[in-house]
Amino acid sequence: MSDVIKLEKKGDIDVITFLKDEVNIIENDNVKTEILKLIKGGSRKLLIDFSKVKFISSVVLASLISCLKEIKFANGVLKLCSMNDKVKSVFYVTELHKIFEIYETKDHALDAFPKHAL
Repeated sequence: MSDVIKLEKKGDIDVITFLKDEVNIIENDNVKTEILKLIKGGSRKLLIDFSKVKFISSVVLASLISCLKEIKFANGVLKLCSMNDKVKSVFYVTELHKIFEIYETKDHALDAFPKHAL
């Protein structure tokens, strides 16, 4: 998994950073599994960093929606950050910006998380 995503902790926030500019279907399934494992393991604050992503497919969008549903069901928060204009436009065209919290930078997203435990 280390060639697709990097996992790190920032306090009580799990940060997932995509390491590739594009994620294929097989990699997407593995990434979704890793994110769902974090949620099932008790993570309630997740941030996904798209700073290296240049293209996002509908398969990845579907996985993100699934992960968002799971974390909301667990009373958690999922935020997205650091998208280039092309990736961000996909979220706007599909109107997914209305259900995801999207931040310009990782620091802005980290600051926007609630300070208390969820």
